[in-house]
Amino acid sequence: GAEGYFSTVSGGGVDLREIPTDNIESVEIIKGIPSVKHGDLTSGAILVNTKASVTPFIGKVKFNPHIKQAYLGKGIKVGQGGGSLILDLDYAYSQSDVRMPNPSFNRLNGQATYTNTFLDSRWYTTSKLSLLRTHDKDRDDADQATLEKRYSKDLGFRLSTSGKIRAKNSKKSGCLNYNITASYKDQVSYNRSLRSTSIQPLPVAMVDSTYEAEYLPSEYYTATKIEGKPFNLFTSFDYRFHQKLGAVHNRIMMGGDYKIDANWGAGRSFDPDYYPSTTQRARPFSEIPALHQFSLYLENKISAQVLGHAFRAQVGLRYDNIQPVSPVKGKFGQVLLPRLNVSYDLFKDFTICGGYGISSKSPSLVYLYPDRAYFDPLSFNMYSSNYPEESLAIITTKVFRPDNSNMKLSKMHKYEFGFDFTFRGNSFNLTWYNENLKGGYSFEDVLAVVPYPVYDIYSYMPGQGQQPTLDYTNVDTA
Repeated sequence: GAEGYFSTVSGGGVDLREIPTDNIESVEIIKGIPSVKHGDLTSGAILVNTKASVTPFIGKVKFNPHIKQAYLGKGIKVGQGGGSLILDLDYAYSQSDVRMPNPSFNRLNGQATYTNTFLDSRWYTTSKLSLLRTHDKDRDDADQATLEKRYSKDLGFRLSTSGKIRAKNSKKSGCLNYNITASYKDQVSYNRSLRSTSIQPLPVAMVDSTYEAEYLPSEYYTATKIEGKPFNLFTSFDYRFHQKLGAVHNRIMMGGDYKIDANWGAGRSFDPDYYPSTTQRARPFSEIPALHQFSLYLENKISAQVLGHAFRAQVGLRYDNIQPVSPVKGKFGQVLLPRLNVSYDLFKDFTICGGYGISSKSPSLVYLYPDRAYFDPLSFNMYSSNYPEESLAIITTKVFRPDNSNMKLSKMHKYEFGFDFTFRGNSFNLTWYNENLKGGYSFEDVLAVVPYPVYDIYSYMPGQGQQPTLDYTNVDTA
């Protein structure tokens, strides 16, 4: 159920082609043993932050053999105390191989970012609205069959607001951080192609059955359409404060997040003006339940002097609940994820460090709710080129409904040990690590025994305009 006619990240991650680079302010790479704030990952993550301040007018045009790109951006101050507003527009066109016209990719991205402070500068907030349009298509090609056509279109938006609110009492160091992000896309992929093959019957049954099937011509067009309407919502809140107990300084963070992934699209369908696919069936995405993920986390960053040298530790615990049915139970499991990082300045310019942690990755919808598998063996097949009206095909369809209700989160166990030192202005880092992933996700072929009836001819007179009569009494099983 994850295959596509164009590049797809279904069950994989984020399409990096949708991210324009010219309005990026910073990129943070999360590796090793991350903070418990970061969940739903195994090896690491990349955090991309876009510009959110007053900037001069910027106009760029880029050309190379594969990409043509244009960018316009400007950050302005909105009156006295009105904050700042950044507007930018980006267009890109790419072609993977300049010797071939197909496929090509177009992207148009516009973003408005508003930043301001309130409550005597104690509340800092940033809100962003992004509009995206992509078009993956085949251009007109002289070598392409007349009616062949392929395209994939995305049109969507992303709205987010994030910020931090500091405590009113200056003697307290508490700070509330929040992030709310929602995105929605209207996706349409269409593929109409010419098939040339031997004459064969067309399976169409959606349930277990044995039936007479229609023959396809030796050359025909088939057209498949995939319509998706993915919706994603992410909310995160955490409270951070400092506490000093003697010589020990604690920076404590507690919070949680909630995530929803859904797709309300019509899914896979077939153009009624053409023949359907012989290997797939229609499937609406709306029959797939939304995926909910609930998490809580607690972390303390400790710093102190031990035997006259600096000691630092980051101790945290994260709780993930996938498809929760209650706060303490999830349909696809719940898990506690401890994480620990420690470092000690053994000498002035020499630090030893180490850590242990568990991170987890939840399965995506394509793994949790896979499509049905259809097997269509021929119980009888006789095609007559001299008397086509006397041809007869009997297909037995067996439908397998994969049940992944016992699927659990995949978990990555990590151990690290190393040291950092500085010598004459040069920094050196050496880290030994061990990573062990358990319960990773992939598609696997499964052996299945599919018994089906096989019929013989009971009587048949060629040229009489009648299909053969089958022997339904002595039926073999294959």
